[in-house]
Amino acid sequence: MKQAGPLPPKKRFYLLLALAIAAVLGSALTVRHMTNRLTRGLTQFATRPTVTEARRDVQDAPDPRVTVPVTPPTTAVPATEKPAATTAPTTAPTTAAAAAKPQSQTFRLPLDGTKAVKDYSPTVPVKNETMGDWRVHGGIDFAAKEGDKVCAVGDGTVTKVTSDESWGYVIEVDHGAFTARYCAVQQDGAVSIGKTLRKGDVLGVVAVPPAEQADGCHLHFEVLRAGALCDPMEALGLTD
Repeated sequence: MKQAGPLPPKKRFYLLLALAIAAVLGSALTVRHMTNRLTRGLTQFATRPTVTEARRDVQDAPDPRVTVPVTPPTTAVPATEKPAATTAPTTAPTTAAAAAKPQSQTFRLPLDGTKAVKDYSPTVPVKNETMGDWRVHGGIDFAAKEGDKVCAVGDGTVTKVTSDESWGYVIEVDHGAFTARYCAVQQDGAVSIGKTLRKGDVLGVVAVPPAEQADGCHLHFEVLRAGALCDPMEALGLTD
């Protein structure tokens, strides 16, 4: 068998060139293949959220087969119209309310045709001839003759009837605006607690107050507001 001899230089050059070209082509094909795979992977990765979002949108979309109830619009009331009144107007007070309102009244003196002989003096002491000392005077003394009639100064209710060692029989009457004390009144049971009085009704007759016996027969008259003594003439509205 005849052995092959070495290739001539020219053939060897072309063989090496062919091998180099084949290697280059193989490398190019390999790089292209890897590039295509990488591109597909990146494309799939990039488009996956879009597909997911699109699927979510489709899932969340309302089903056109479901009928959604529609609330009919309400009819607006024109601004010029007013709702009908459901209750009667209350411009006038009811009869009961009017009756409950306290009515003012005028007052008179407790004795007819009399005058004050000792004034109200709550701070300046005056001489008490009976007791022989100086003391404040919490009421007004009206001149009178024994047996003169003592009258209610206004409408009211008797709240107390007592026998006092200084003032004799004392009758207290609630006149609404104040409470009056009629002192040294001989009444012989003419009035009792709870009796309703009208202005001018007779409570009894004048007697002599034991604490002011030296001053003779007269009516000692006191007025209280909220439990405190005050000027009787001012309370009666008869001051000058």
